[in-house]
Amino acid sequence: MAAERAPWTLTAPTGAGFTITFTRGISAEQVLAGYGAPASEAHTVPWSADSRMLRVGLLNRWAFGYEEQGTEGLRTIVLKALSEGTDTLVLHDSGSSVRFEHWRDSERLEGFEPGRPYSRPRWEPRPYWDRLQEKLVPGVRRAPAALALIEQQIRAVLTEEVLTGPLLSVRLDTSAPLPL
Repeated sequence: MAAERAPWTLTAPTGAGFTITFTRGISAEQVLAGYGAPASEAHTVPWSADSRMLRVGLLNRWAFGYEEQGTEGLRTIVLKALSEGTDTLVLHDSGSSVRFEHWRDSERLEGFEPGRPYSRPRWEPRPYWDRLQEKLVPGVRRAPAALALIEQQIRAVLTEEVLTGPLLSVRLDTSAPLPL
């Protein structure tokens, strides 16, 4: 089994997981807007263990939004906004469940739990499901396999240095329920 690496090295103390979105061809500021986060309150800071922070950055031509212990990046309203006119890939690892989604032009094309046949998309094509199933061999955990597939797609690696380095960050207000 491969050694633990980011983002799991950052969530290891709590085991509470993370959500990360990758969107092709947009800026970090556009990620903030997609999440409904006020850009005026965002600051470039290094990582801290504050679980209510949305951290955004760029890898290759893909912008990402990283939330430790957060699930805003799974919300339909956020994913519709992020994927408008482009593609968005989502990985959520709660520690007990894993979710992968692919959105394009504000529509979900695929959404499933890797390695869980009951969640297999019923429609064709399902390229991410098929490619991810090939990666799920004995000894390979579902979430790292899903991240490896995303990294292959975006042609960049999400490293601990990227996630812990200075990134545009804003505190998410999760106290008030927002529409889905």
